[in-house]
Amino acid sequence: MGDWTKNFNGITIDGNNLLPKSMTASNSINNIFLKILKILRNHNIPCQTPATGIIDNTYFGLRDFNHSSFSPPTTGFCRLIDGTIIHIGGTNSTSGDTLHLNFKIKGYDVILDAIGVAAVRLDEKGQLRALAASSLKFFKTGNIKINLDERTDIALWIDPEGEWQGIIQGKEDEIPAELKKNYKKMDSSKYSCSHTIDRYKVMPCIYL
Repeated sequence: MGDWTKNFNGITIDGNNLLPKSMTASNSINNIFLKILKILRNHNIPCQTPATGIIDNTYFGLRDFNHSSFSPPTTGFCRLIDGTIIHIGGTNSTSGDTLHLNFKIKGYDVILDAIGVAAVRLDEKGQLRALAASSLKFFKTGNIKINLDERTDIALWIDPEGEWQGIIQGKEDEIPAELKKNYKKMDSSKYSCSHTIDRYKVMPCIYL
């Protein structure tokens, strides 16, 4: 947005001609937004929840800053540049609203039941790469299904070696039965901070 006229040392340059062909300089906010929306639609990426709230800038206005700032609503979703989709629910309760969600990522179905916040990342083939959720009760995508007896704060991800890693918050030495059911090997040493279930490691974090 706008012309690139200075480099990082403050020297005048013709920065627009230095941009790669994949980037376009424009002075029109509306044109930029329309082009971005078109690109998102072409890649089957839904537009995230718009920032429609206006932040009270009274404090800054006293210092001659009179521009309005906008904020997203207390319930909605956003997308990170790595493809992670984050859903937030906090309109009715500051500790988080219940999220009963059925949505798509790259055309693949995702169903989950959590409270407050949930984040999911899939790869190009729709396989789960990472999941983090507060008070998770149910999750399903592809051939991955988690149905917990009790709501649990949980984070799961695949490390650089291709191994599943995970953290369960607030559990002492008990791995949820749903995880035990799906994986055969289990080390449930009471004082161990790492439980291995095949290629699935769950680390109870008692004092988080």
